[in-house]
Amino acid sequence: MIPLDAAAVLFSVDGIDDTISYIDPDSGAVLSTIRTPVDASGMGDGLAYDGTRLFFSGGLTTVFELELGTGAVVNSFALGTLLSLDALGWGQTSFGAGPTLFALDFGLDQVSLLNPSNGSVFTTFSVTVDSVTVDLRGGMDFNPATGTLFVSDAPGLIHELNAETGAILNSFLQPGSNASGIGFDGGRMFVSDGGLNTIYELNPANGAVLNSFPAPDAAASALTGGPLPTAVPSLGPFGLAALGALLLAAGIARVAAGSGPCPSRASTSSSPS
Repeated sequence: MIPLDAAAVLFSVDGIDDTISYIDPDSGAVLSTIRTPVDASGMGDGLAYDGTRLFFSGGLTTVFELELGTGAVVNSFALGTLLSLDALGWGQTSFGAGPTLFALDFGLDQVSLLNPSNGSVFTTFSVTVDSVTVDLRGGMDFNPATGTLFVSDAPGLIHELNAETGAILNSFLQPGSNASGIGFDGGRMFVSDGGLNTIYELNPANGAVLNSFPAPDAAASALTGGPLPTAVPSLGPFGLAALGALLLAAGIARVAAGSGPCPSRASTSSSPS
């Protein structure tokens, strides 16, 4: 096991190399990388983080729950009622026991609130402006600081929504014109632009750009973030040295790492380190 004291990271999907990168949210430096369980779609991918596990979809309607350090699949479920997943998010609502997985269907322009254990649907809503359904696509995530959901649309806006009803609370322009992911690291908001290959940190109240850095991936097709748990399974040899150096420099943890190739997508286990 690698001891980590809640070091915050972003997670970004590379839709070309079929990888998920762990990113320093301040500098954009890549800390580690794991393989996606199936091919990423390039633009219609979904990624969510519950503080312990990642949830990934590759543009189709199957959601994979992944072990944080290795990418091993620990659960999966198909969403037969959805046409085409474009984004995922994770947060707390009044449905079920509280934990909720949000799934954006860009074919139906709907957001479904799901049980993250089995994919059963709590509720579904569309987002409307003057009785016209908004063309939702690109990115989505839950802001734990406000309990609201943020989602991007095709015309170039980002909307802050009531997470249970879809009512629009606020809207502002995207920093570019092709938002491909939205991720929250605590109350910090990040948006990836698939056309500009850039990740922006925004003020979630008004969309003002606070920082930006190049996306580590040729096509940053999904984004999420949050603090790491106090311990995670081995991140494997690929990228572990970089992660150890960052944490050691920050005085957070001491990590010993070797060198080697990226673990295979087919690998389902990793020896503790």
